[in-house]
Amino acid sequence: MWLGPSVVYKAAALVVTVYSRIYICKSYQYESHMAYHNLQRCIVVFFVLLPSFSVQATTYEQDEDAESSTPLAEDLSACLQALEEQRKIHNNKRPHADVAKALENVGHAYIKQRDYRQGLVYYKKALKMTKALYGKAPHIEIANMLKNVGFAYGKYRTPQLTYYKKALSMYKVLYKDQSHVDVANMLSNIGQIYNDRGNIREALSYAKESLAMFKTLYGNSPHLKVANALFNVGISYQALLDPDNALLHLQQSLKVYAELADSELYENMADVLNQIGLIYFGQKDFEQGLVYFRQIVEVYKSQGGGHVYFGQAQAMQNMGISYIELKDFSKAILHLEEALNIYKTLFKNRVKPVVLNCLDSIGYAYEQISNFPESMSRYKQALEMSQELYDVDGASYKSGYFTEKIARVYGHMHHLSLQISYLQTAKDMYQRLGEQGAKRMSDGITTYSFITDENIARTQYDIGWAYCLLGDLQQSLTHFSYASNDYKILYKENKVTEALLEGAILSLRMVGMTYGSLGKYKQAEKYYRKSLKVAHDLDKPYYYAYAHYYLGCFYHLAMRGVCQEKTKQRYIKSAQVAFESAVEAINEPGADLLTGYADFLIDTEQFSPAYNYLTRTIASGDNASSLQYVWGNQTAAPHILQEKLQQEKVVTVRAIDYAFYLLLHHYEAFQQAGITLEQTQEAYLAAYAQGIKARAGQPGKAQQDALASYLLDSLQNAGSMH
Repeated sequence: MWLGPSVVYKAAALVVTVYSRIYICKSYQYESHMAYHNLQRCIVVFFVLLPSFSVQATTYEQDEDAESSTPLAEDLSACLQALEEQRKIHNNKRPHADVAKALENVGHAYIKQRDYRQGLVYYKKALKMTKALYGKAPHIEIANMLKNVGFAYGKYRTPQLTYYKKALSMYKVLYKDQSHVDVANMLSNIGQIYNDRGNIREALSYAKESLAMFKTLYGNSPHLKVANALFNVGISYQALLDPDNALLHLQQSLKVYAELADSELYENMADVLNQIGLIYFGQKDFEQGLVYFRQIVEVYKSQGGGHVYFGQAQAMQNMGISYIELKDFSKAILHLEEALNIYKTLFKNRVKPVVLNCLDSIGYAYEQISNFPESMSRYKQALEMSQELYDVDGASYKSGYFTEKIARVYGHMHHLSLQISYLQTAKDMYQRLGEQGAKRMSDGITTYSFITDENIARTQYDIGWAYCLLGDLQQSLTHFSYASNDYKILYKENKVTEALLEGAILSLRMVGMTYGSLGKYKQAEKYYRKSLKVAHDLDKPYYYAYAHYYLGCFYHLAMRGVCQEKTKQRYIKSAQVAFESAVEAINEPGADLLTGYADFLIDTEQFSPAYNYLTRTIASGDNASSLQYVWGNQTAAPHILQEKLQQEKVVTVRAIDYAFYLLLHHYEAFQQAGITLEQTQEAYLAAYAQGIKARAGQPGKAQQDALASYLLDSLQNAGSMH
């Protein structure tokens, strides 16, 4: 019996920058070649873009920045005029404090206009003159000018860090290493730079020192700087995957903000609530995360003056994603659509990455409830936006990503030719990206090429799968072989990741499956064993177990297709060894492994162990595991499902439902083998009917519900009950 691959959705943690803050949201990505054994065991993995839900957020700017640290109210022209007057007064040749201050004010004015380049020019002139005035000895004016120059460097973090550290050193000398707001501010700013650069331990060290100093300065009285410093320490712990310490400091930060009772701080409070919600989300406590995301929405509604805000939309989006995780797709769609409407209002329908992410999640939610037209609509909107936002020479990774998603939905709708067409487009796009990457990127070429090479391998696999569903086994074999060769090349180049090994395992197995369907059993066995070898290299019991299991499924199929008794007996013996290795490899084998093995045992008239495995499956209550059959390998499917398979091309049945069917269909055979059955036929049938009723209505499981009822009807009406 063959159990084909099926869908596993992966969740990528995406970073969305908002003004001075960063939020984490999720966008769902499908990779069918990662589907290891069944549709129900959907694995959420955080990958590539952020390591393992490592939340990073930009700290609050603790320092009163250059534009607000002076009472200057004049515009730029007035500042320039004042500078000229000061130069004339002081003979325009010799350094003077008034001229230095006028240069600084011009820098402030440029910074107010967001012209950091010109602001930096004047700050540096002011610094040079201040140094000429006060010499090499530490002086408060020199320290302040160093701070201003650092601020003007903005996103250029390396020179900014240099000037901030110089300012910090001078402040410490001037204040004799005593607590002072200037020192605390610099500590905070330096911590922010380290945070932005990903050096989180350094960031935490500076943030904790800053917090301790602010607490010394302000005591037990609630103060904004203490609240901000607590936030910065909290997000550093969050990024270091220390949720307990992160929650401790974030909750304290939230308490101080509340005690300040300042209506202007609602965005700060919303940010803290967001980070707390994300921590609970990362711990898979989605209900608790929702509590905090809801509070964000309430904060904006009560204190936002009737306007809509980005943070409000982000909270709605995170609520939608949380509902996706809770499988409440109707609520997910409701909140995601509301977030999308706010984004459209804020951005005036301009294309923004966060809008693509929201459309992506909406499309995924509709897909899970089998509303494929709505899902297709959202993915196509996202593709159009992605092409406008990212494409260079007609290609981008993001556009390839959405093209694959559209292809997948066409597959759900059984429009296999369109699915293949979109997959070919995605593959061609990834190939162009690989060529462009080598030309465009001076850094990271290897990583970039590796990503596109993996995508090419994946799309080759998916094309092979679509041809398999069409029954075109030669084309299927061609593309599965391309995929396995692509993975082999990557594997030999030592670009080894778990995802790569999963892809290699599955593509090799699918080459074997296709050869088996063509009756070429020697070639098939060769590729199944190659797949098993890669699973051993991965060194994880789960993969090892399923590699043996599928090898057993192949031998089960092969024994039906050979005529020579000697060869048949070899296949039976090999199948039993493979199945036994599978169930022994993991402590609690899934219902799919147990039921698949039982099916083989029934076929070979080993009724006693078959009955034991079937009753284990039923007793487990495992409603998630499933068996899948594909039209290109229809001979592997049981007779009862052949008609359904011809109609639907892919049939997925819950393992527990098929276990009930096998037990009841072969009930008399079990009795004749001398087995003492635990229940009567009627009792098993009643339990099966009750189980079907209890399982019915799960989102995205309509086909499996229908198949369960179909199997039950066949037992009741086809004369199998005596």
